[in-house]
Amino acid sequence: MTQMLTRFRLEREALANRAEMNQDELDSVLARLKPGEPLRANNQTLSQALPKGIDRLTLRRVIDALADAPDSLTAMQMARTMGASRSTARRYLEFLVAEQAVSAELGYGDVGRPERRYRLLETAHKWLESL
Repeated sequence: MTQMLTRFRLEREALANRAEMNQDELDSVLARLKPGEPLRANNQTLSQALPKGIDRLTLRRVIDALADAPDSLTAMQMARTMGASRSTARRYLEFLVAEQAVSAELGYGDVGRPERRYRLLETAHKWLESL
């Protein structure tokens, strides 16, 4: 209990003396305030292997949904499948495109603007296991 109070006091003093801090400093302070998280090299937790806003379990859900789909999916179809918003689905899909685990192609319908359709690449599951 004494250790916890001492840590709290030190963190509070450190924050009180700072008018501004960058995102890395803020993340570092917040990580120290969460007890019980395993630490890695450079004070990173296991969840920090992925970028901020990308959760490993949700990522697996997206990959599994794409694997189960008989054809490519739009962000809206993915959102319905995983029970999330379209913007969340798109963020995960675009992250996977950037990591070259998913391909994106433009689909042209009858009317309206083209939509991006996402297809799982064979390397996706292997890539996810390597994290």
